[in-house]
Amino acid sequence: MRNIFCLLFLLNVQSRVRSQHHEWFGDVFAEVMSRFSIDSDAVLNNTQCKVANDLYTLNLRNGTHWAIRMDDASVKSIGGLLDGDVLHFGHPSQCVRTMVPTHNISGKYCLVTGEIRPVHSIEPDFYAGDFDRDYPPYNTMEHYWEGLRYKKDILWHSRSNFRWGICIPDACQTYELLTSLNRSLVSACAKNNITMTLNVTENDCYTGAEMRDRPITVGATVWVTVLLTLVCLVLAGTLYEWFLHNEMLSEKRRSPKLASLVLPFSLISNMKCLCSVPEDDKLSILFGIKALSMGILVFGHKGMVRFGHGMSNMVMVEEIFRTVSAFIIINGTIVVDTFFLVSGYLTARTLIDHLRKRGGVNILLVYLDRIMRVLPTYVSVITFYMYILPIMGEGPRYKEIAVRESNRCLKNWWTNLLYINNFVDPSNMCMLQSWYITADFQMFIFSVPIIYLLFLKPRWKIPVLVTLLTVSIGLPSFIIYWNNIWGLFPMKTDWFRDPPSVPYYTGFYIHSYNRYIPYVIGLCGFFITEYVDKAKWKFTPISKVLFFFGALCLLMGTFVYVSVRFYANPYEYNLTEHVLFAAIHRLIWSVSWTILIVINYTSKFGILSDIFQLRLWIPLSRLCLTTFMVHIGIMLYTISVDEQNWFGGYNKFFINFFGDYLFSTLMALFLTMLVEMPFENFWKRAKKIILGSPANSNSSKQQQQHSLYLNYQQEVQY
Repeated sequence: MRNIFCLLFLLNVQSRVRSQHHEWFGDVFAEVMSRFSIDSDAVLNNTQCKVANDLYTLNLRNGTHWAIRMDDASVKSIGGLLDGDVLHFGHPSQCVRTMVPTHNISGKYCLVTGEIRPVHSIEPDFYAGDFDRDYPPYNTMEHYWEGLRYKKDILWHSRSNFRWGICIPDACQTYELLTSLNRSLVSACAKNNITMTLNVTENDCYTGAEMRDRPITVGATVWVTVLLTLVCLVLAGTLYEWFLHNEMLSEKRRSPKLASLVLPFSLISNMKCLCSVPEDDKLSILFGIKALSMGILVFGHKGMVRFGHGMSNMVMVEEIFRTVSAFIIINGTIVVDTFFLVSGYLTARTLIDHLRKRGGVNILLVYLDRIMRVLPTYVSVITFYMYILPIMGEGPRYKEIAVRESNRCLKNWWTNLLYINNFVDPSNMCMLQSWYITADFQMFIFSVPIIYLLFLKPRWKIPVLVTLLTVSIGLPSFIIYWNNIWGLFPMKTDWFRDPPSVPYYTGFYIHSYNRYIPYVIGLCGFFITEYVDKAKWKFTPISKVLFFFGALCLLMGTFVYVSVRFYANPYEYNLTEHVLFAAIHRLIWSVSWTILIVINYTSKFGILSDIFQLRLWIPLSRLCLTTFMVHIGIMLYTISVDEQNWFGGYNKFFINFFGDYLFSTLMALFLTMLVEMPFENFWKRAKKIILGSPANSNSSKQQQQHSLYLNYQQEVQY
């Protein structure tokens, strides 16, 4: 009898507890926010805020237009949390454009962050995760906390953390806002057995006056002045070359000094150089490989930026990533290895050709030449981040995203220019994609002496390259084993918001020694190409088909394995699997592309070679590095000025991607014509002076003037 009584008592207690938390959080939120204003008791130490808030409350009750505008701009209800809609803006522009000169009041927009969870007695394991329940299909017959609960599924986007916009008088500070929300919303949640944690800082708020009164810094003035000067030089150089080409300048009016200054900026010659077809087309396939890889990379980064910064239907992303058809997106990070592969291949080819022609090389000059190839454009983009990005837009997340990126560059620009930003303070990295430029340069520095050694000691090729490959495979595998981490970048959308704040990104992903495998394969690919070419091997049509489909099957098999194994089905972390897979998937990707390059070099691939060698790829390939520098900045700017959450769909995403890719390519073309090619030409002239090259043999000043234009064309085309 006693046991029965205890059982009934426990059931009664359980029913009472359940009856206390039946109200949906959204209803509690709507009830509080529909009549929310700054608590008068929270502003006792801020007289200006108290006066402004009292006026706002009075006019709100009276239905005054300006007060209703501010109230109407705030978020009153939250919906879509269960589908991942965790970002609710309201109407930021309506808030900050509200100005009441008679009362000296303006709207101040704040984006508040909230985290909800049930009280411990109801759901003690809310953050623990449960493998058996953490993958779809979910049980919708459970309580709504089941839909908000933390899940071990790597694709799960957090639903218990969300943000919403509030409009308050500009005299009030975030402290008053936070205190008022704690007294109203947090207290109301507590009565319904909901624990809520809030956070808002001045960095989450902005006013119209703050945006309008941003100072134009000296750096911004200098940047714009230099830009306008370069534009004028481009116009002058283009006109001068056009006059020369059409013989519209008399001999007396031609100035060699003026020509040497402005001709490097001529659009006519630079566009011809950008689109010129190389005489040796054996490696023209690399143009297509680089251009297509850059398109895939921009596509992947578009997804990273878009998915990481909020969508009203994040559930769609989770569903897409679980399908095998999303294998390209899931494996997007491996595309960067293509550029490391091509870089290693071309570095070996260029250096060996130079050594054969001259017998030796000044390694320091080789390093300096590589630095000067990238430096002018790199500095242009970094200084744009530093001085122009923080003053060119506004929005609810502009300070959070755009100004954050600018501050990182103001703090750590020097680590980029010293090529150490992937090791020194990487969590505050200037330009989150710049790790690639640094890693590639570090691999270049390490590889040049090795290539020189292999030129001097040809018999050492196989043991040295095998040793390099073994170490490049073993080192990252050991690091993965030691730190018990994934062997590939997990598609965790919460990590996409700000990769430099993710330990996996800063502690493993961006380190050059962990990405060296494709670079070594590129070096090996060059020496294999040389051997095959000297042996005059010709691949039969059958062997080419077998190699092509074999490489394709390996690539597709690896991609599908990643999708099916890690994402489409419930997956529990297996350390051994990730240690092995980390090396294998990079080897498969790099070796497959190397096979195609070697076969194309010696025997061509028929229609496949024709596709990869289309002239369209040549300029796009030459713009790759600059496109890489600018494209994420464009995406982050677009996200930071958004005032409404984005509803995603296949067609809409592709349209947005093509827009970003096209604009990034145009900006890359602009910088290439304005900065990269002119300064590359000036550097070539500087090298001739440094190396003491003989002067022009033409003694006649008139002949020098006539040949100046032709000499410049030959120099640029080289």
